[in-house]
Amino acid sequence: MNFLNRIAELAERRVEEYGARYTAFGVYSLICFVLPIYMWTRNTAGHLSVLTFRVFAIILSFFLAISSAWYPTFRKYLPLYWYFVVTFCLPFFSTYLVIIDGLSLFWIVNIAIALILGMALLDFGSFVIIFPVGAISAFIFAHLLGHDLHNINIPNEFLYPSCYLLFFVFVIAAVFFKNKEQTHAEKIKAMKNLAASIAHELRTPLGTIIMQLNLLDKKSDGDEKNTKSLKERKSIMLGEANYINYIINMTLARLKEHKDEVPLTETMPISEYINWAVNRYPFGRGEKELVNIRILDDFQLTADKNLMSQVLFNLIQNALHQIKSVNKGEIFITATSNRKRKILHVKDTSTGIKQTQIDNIFKPFFTKKSTGTGIGLYYCQSTIRAMNGSIRCESVYGEYTDFIIEF
Repeated sequence: MNFLNRIAELAERRVEEYGARYTAFGVYSLICFVLPIYMWTRNTAGHLSVLTFRVFAIILSFFLAISSAWYPTFRKYLPLYWYFVVTFCLPFFSTYLVIIDGLSLFWIVNIAIALILGMALLDFGSFVIIFPVGAISAFIFAHLLGHDLHNINIPNEFLYPSCYLLFFVFVIAAVFFKNKEQTHAEKIKAMKNLAASIAHELRTPLGTIIMQLNLLDKKSDGDEKNTKSLKERKSIMLGEANYINYIINMTLARLKEHKDEVPLTETMPISEYINWAVNRYPFGRGEKELVNIRILDDFQLTADKNLMSQVLFNLIQNALHQIKSVNKGEIFITATSNRKRKILHVKDTSTGIKQTQIDNIFKPFFTKKSTGTGIGLYYCQSTIRAMNGSIRCESVYGEYTDFIIEF
């Protein structure tokens, strides 16, 4: 089960980077496998395996088409399911039918369509893995089911049109479909450059503030009471300035390529992480009273306290925004655990999130706020993953939104 979870997380990351057309492809595939019964030739109509695989493809496509209605517990496996369905419905099924029916111009066109769809739906890395795996799996199944693989050959009259068609399929894909990946990469690069620019601009005044705070001791007038008060205020301001500088450095580190690890500097009860973050959050009038902390299991957590507080800041800020938008709701921060996981819930009872949007909320630049940047939850996810944890969202629209962090 742990291996399956790791594969599911890897699939989720790939989908986040490139996207996935769950419903659109599910509906398209469902229609393709249900309607064109005439595609069964005299040779394939008698094969029970073809009918079995076709029915299986229909079932897979149906569940992908209704993915927005999946029970929240299973949604974390949706990206993995997506790749499985694409593998089965495109390279596997097309290759298997060619093996059974023999190569013809009709199946050459069918394979070309499958390739175009695959290149449009998948990033390059996923494509070069999924299509060979699907094709090889089709050959393995055909062999296990007793089909003669030696009869597969390309008739001379199909050799030229086959090469011609497949060549231009790959050329079209290389020229046009890669544009989506390039656009996304440019956005990420722009975000990183912007973050670096902001950090540079902030470091200068922060350095000046810290320097001036360090000079306060020398400017004391000798009054013991005033000196003590001055030192206390200096300590608070210096702590805040250093904290801001630390967050800038760590945020930049998280935005750099290949920075998947963050320092795990402290081990302490989860209640201390929560209380430290809540006490530092700049609540408005009456907002802190909306936060309810419930420690069902005060488990030990090894993490970076400052980065953990930033994750909680983002989740609390989002929850308060939703509560203000409808003028109702509360926030519940709950710590619990089971035999395998340490779990932290940050739940609000305000607007909830539509099921069609849940798949996108952790993607960079996706936001429901008119003034949002769309990088808050993306930052939360990358930070939690760097702490060897995971974060997901469960929601019922109009009732609640629950962010579940697991370690």
